[in-house]
Amino acid sequence: MLLSNVTEPGGMLRRRNRGDELGMRQLFDQEDLIAAEVQRISPEGTISLHSRGTEKYGRLSGAGQFVQVRASLVKRAKHQFFTLVTVPVSIILGMNGYIWISGVKEKAVDGADRSNITRVANCITVLGIRGIEVYQKTIEAILDNSLSMSLSLFDILSEEHHSQLVANVSETTTKRVKVDYS
Repeated sequence: MLLSNVTEPGGMLRRRNRGDELGMRQLFDQEDLIAAEVQRISPEGTISLHSRGTEKYGRLSGAGQFVQVRASLVKRAKHQFFTLVTVPVSIILGMNGYIWISGVKEKAVDGADRSNITRVANCITVLGIRGIEVYQKTIEAILDNSLSMSLSLFDILSEEHHSQLVANVSETTTKRVKVDYS
């Protein structure tokens, strides 16, 4: 990972040095999942990442589930990090199609939280299978459908329920403007 600047405790920003690069191994291990912004991809394949000093960037720790959909299905939005209203689940939508679903950070994850995380992950998987854009409104709409249909976590993934699950997702999320030409 290219390291150009270091933010010290207290918000002081300074140029990096060799010790900082070596110290990255103390912060991250190989194969850690992290949330960061891609700043630049060089022609040689070097990727410059930017992980701001806020809580939402950095190592993705705790109980969570990783889901992948086609990148073209992830809709760019003002907020790619959000918490659902229906169930206490936080979601990070990556523009590369990588999606991280976890419990809210203020509390420990229990069995109910794991069920909620799995339900949301399965709903996002169905959106991906059906080729429907993935963003906050479509996730909330299909989640509401799965709850109103009283589907188990496993039944959500059953193909026989997919058409019912996504039936009104596009209607709920698409704004239609009625134009009067008279």
